[in-house]
Formats: sequence, structure tokens, C-alpha cells
Amino acid sequence: MNTANTMDDGARLSSLLRQARPSPNLPPHFAEGVWRRLEQMEGEPIPAPWWSWADRLVAAVLRPRMLAGGFALVMVLGVLVGALTGAAQARDSARAAYLASVAPNALH
Repeated sequence: MNTANTMDDGARLSSLLRQARPSPNLPPHFAEGVWRRLEQMEGEPIPAPWWSWADRLVAAVLRPRMLAGGFALVMVLGVLVGALTGAAQARDSARAAYLASVAPNALH
């Protein structure tokens, strides 16, 4: 394929695409109005988005001290739940063993 012909086709295609693209009709002095609004807002603080509280919470939780405290709390809760569950299972197992020793046919 001829590279000159390809480049000529590319230039013609680009030209056609530029011509086909509609240009919006902006109101008069649109750019000046945009700049005027930007200058008015220059000293104003940017309002915080509605989800900024979640960002602050995540930032606080992801601090090493908070992570260590949270990890310790989860571990303590896990040990407590395990101890309570284990005690209940041991009690049930002891009851079943006692019942099996007193009345071996009662379980069947």
C-alpha cells in the first residue's frame, strides 16, 4: 500500500470528521461569565461532599494505634465467645456421657 495515499486518506478523514462535528452555539460573553464566577468563588471554601465523614472514619481507623486496638478487641471477643461456646459444648457432652452411662439404651 502506498504510504502517501494512506496519509492523504487520513488527512481527508480528519478533515471530514472536523467538519461533521457540530459546534455548540454558546451565549454571548460565556467565557467572561465563567471567569467572573471563578473569581467570585476564589476565596470561598469548597463544600465537603456528603461522604466526607466516611473518609474521616476510614482515615481514623487505618491509623496503626487504632488497628492494633481493633485487633486486640477482636481477639479478646473471639476468646470470650470461644470459651462460652466451648463451655456449653462441654456441658452438653458431659450430659450425654452421663446419660449414656446411666441408661445406655436411652440414646437409641
